[in-house]
Amino acid sequence: MTAICQSRPCLIDPEDCNIPELTLEDFPDPTNPKAEVFIYWVKLCAIIGRIAKYRSRVTDVASLAFPAHLANELVEWIHSLPQHLKLPLEATSTANFNRDVHQLHLPYLAVIVILHLSPSHEALPSAYAAAVMAASCIARIFRNYLARGGIRFLMPVSGWICGIATLALLRASRIQQLTHHAEEDINILVIALKELRVSYPVADMFLQGFERLRSENAASRNDGALNPEPSDSTAGISNGVNWIQYFPNVTPQTSGLAKALLSGQQEEPFLDEAWLSSIPLQLEELFGPYEDFSEMPIF
Repeated sequence: MTAICQSRPCLIDPEDCNIPELTLEDFPDPTNPKAEVFIYWVKLCAIIGRIAKYRSRVTDVASLAFPAHLANELVEWIHSLPQHLKLPLEATSTANFNRDVHQLHLPYLAVIVILHLSPSHEALPSAYAAAVMAASCIARIFRNYLARGGIRFLMPVSGWICGIATLALLRASRIQQLTHHAEEDINILVIALKELRVSYPVADMFLQGFERLRSENAASRNDGALNPEPSDSTAGISNGVNWIQYFPNVTPQTSGLAKALLSGQQEEPFLDEAWLSSIPLQLEELFGPYEDFSEMPIF
């Protein structure tokens, strides 16, 4: 997680290790629900590590193509979750709230946002439909935590997750038919950051950066629209990834943005092959350096 946040190489490469994957039998109490959550957390972090490694090893940024094979690993991970570990997003509200399951999905959604941002000549990076959908799901998760007073249980990295989600939502707010829904989700994340900074002062850096970007973004809204989705079976497929598959439990009731994106909308193609060449630097310029963040425990 630190590697993907800071665009640094991973300290541990699984290819250098011969430790087998975790199983429930490795835990003193295999029936403890947290054991299964941790197993899937480790699997997710392994994928995130491979994404960070892919990005750090490419020296010619002009040839940095979108890693469809790694994006599809994320799709496989989300579809491999047993039913009791899936995020309940089908309805407008969450009746069965599981703190650990919600926290498990935060880094998953954050990495989707990172994968589907593209460098821009403006302060804000371009954000595509997958990034906007993931950001809206992140806001839904934080809404559930806020409603139950559970923000204090979240990891320090949650401030960074809020920060990158706001980038996608700010971009979405420029589209007239999405503005209201994007603002609703943004307001949730702002409240979450204010709560997080009580425990983790680094969250204030993301809050200050966001407030600056928000004021700059207010003058940049337009009446543009996302491209309509074709009706054939290839709808939603971009760079070898069907981005809808990232969100198996998302429905039009999940959020206002989800309803808009699922109602005949499609992600635009990436503008260039160097899809992530300057995103890490752009994020640091927007929010500030992460030195303090690197000293904090991720868990």
